[in-house]
Amino acid sequence: MNLKEVFTYRDKCLICNKELKVFINDYPQLILSLHENGIKISSSHNKGILILFNFDGTFETGRRKYGVYKDTLNIIKGCTNCNYCFNQLPEYNNAINFGGTIKFKTRGIGYSSYFSAIENNLTNLKNKHYYYSFNIAPDSTNKTYAVSAYRESIKFNDNISFWTIENSQTLKTSYITHGKFSDTIEQILNLELPIMNLSNIQTTDQLISKIKTYITMS
Repeated sequence: MNLKEVFTYRDKCLICNKELKVFINDYPQLILSLHENGIKISSSHNKGILILFNFDGTFETGRRKYGVYKDTLNIIKGCTNCNYCFNQLPEYNNAINFGGTIKFKTRGIGYSSYFSAIENNLTNLKNKHYYYSFNIAPDSTNKTYAVSAYRESIKFNDNISFWTIENSQTLKTSYITHGKFSDTIEQILNLELPIMNLSNIQTTDQLISKIKTYITMS
């Protein structure tokens, strides 16, 4: 994906259909906005940080030298309506790992050790969130940059059952956890599949249908 494709990949929450908000991980004080030729990242005061990532693959900066001009930026688009505390999403507290891992029994598909015990904590499973993220890595020598999709995360429930889907672009893998709140750990379904393409998915009903198809094909 190029910058324009990844930035416009999804504009509304897959769960509640609200507009997604944009955040810059590690630089929450910076403002990101879309301009005619690309993406603008700036601080709130004049003569501060200014980066223009143009859609043609080049970038420009303000005259003053700031360390952020050389940093790989992790951009997050997420739903603040579904996530009550967006800045404390697990991904950005502990990268892609969730701490100590635990192996769960699956229904004849194999084993997955991706999810930690905390992911199956009852309170945690009742939370909802949607977000996806991507990285922009500038090359200050050539004034170009590289874009890489990183992760898409969906967690939702209907008060009876729950779904957690983690699409890791880094590992090219989808991790799925599904069960009922009344289930024991042994009854919870945990799958590790080749990464799913969710670009044409607009609702959780469509997502569940797609997952069921993947499970059948597996």
